[in-house]
This record gives sequence, C-alpha cells and structure tokens, in this order.
Amino acid sequence: MNYKTRTRRLLAVALAAAAMALPAACRDSESLVSVRYVPTNRFPVQSVSVLLDGPGGHRTMSAADLTPDDRGETPEFGTPSAGTMRVTVELRDGANVVSRGEQPMPLRSDWRWGVTVQIDTINPARFCFGCSSVAGFPIPAEDRRSPADSLWIVLGGNSISNPVAY
Repeated sequence: MNYKTRTRRLLAVALAAAAMALPAACRDSESLVSVRYVPTNRFPVQSVSVLLDGPGGHRTMSAADLTPDDRGETPEFGTPSAGTMRVTVELRDGANVVSRGEQPMPLRSDWRWGVTVQIDTINPARFCFGCSSVAGFPIPAEDRRSPADSLWIVLGGNSISNPVAY
C-alpha cells in the first residue's frame, strides 16, 4: 500500500470517528425542560399559566404544553446551558389571580429539567426521588379543597447523557 492510499484510509477513519463523537459532544451541551400541571376539578389546566424566563428570552406555556400526552410526557424545550431560569406560576379563577409562585431553576449543560405544578395538602417532596427544589405558595381559604392545600412548584432533573434510574 502506498503512502497516499494509507493517508486516505487514516483520514477516512479519523473523519468517521469524529462524526460518531459529534452527537455525543452536542448532547453534553444540551439542556432541556418540560413542565406539567396536575389538574384538579376546581382548577383545570386552563386556569394555570407558567412563564419560563431566563437567559435568551422567555416562554409562556399553553395548556397543551402542560398536559401530558398518551405516554404521560409533555413537550420538551431547549434552554441555555448556563445561568438561571425563573419559573413563575399563576393560578387563576377567571381573570383573578388566586395564587402566584416563583422558583429559580439553575441551568446547566447535559441536563433535563422536569417542572411539576400541583395543588396538594402535603409537600410533594416527601414522595419524590430526583427532586432538587420544592416550593409551596398559599391559596386563599375559599379556593382550597382542604385547609392545608398549597400551590407547589417541584423541580427535578437528571443528566441527559448519563441518567440515574430512579
């Protein structure tokens, strides 16, 4: 085999290896978020608004973005891989804001965030594996099912390239 043929083969192998490594490198810098709302009879999904605000802009979540599909998943959206995103939730009764909460979410590369918004009587972190932050916000007495009900924002996440199985 002559020098030119060997060089071409080595170049072809190197290019193939680089092409295979590129998706993994891109995945390591990827950052995603999905948001879901657990509706109640009193507050269906249309009564909740969620705003994600952070580096690079903001996104207002629609009812379709918050409702799980047949597989139980909600749409994922790309986020910057650094900085802080603010998750703001408003619970409404018509035009009136009944409860409002805000939670910071630290962004990082190779990370898939899941945000759950729910109304509950107990802190949902008690039963949550992989939750990193939970915050509760008051609901007026006349709008609660139970005296202990609160609006909860639950943040959980996992590595994209090397996820932990819970």
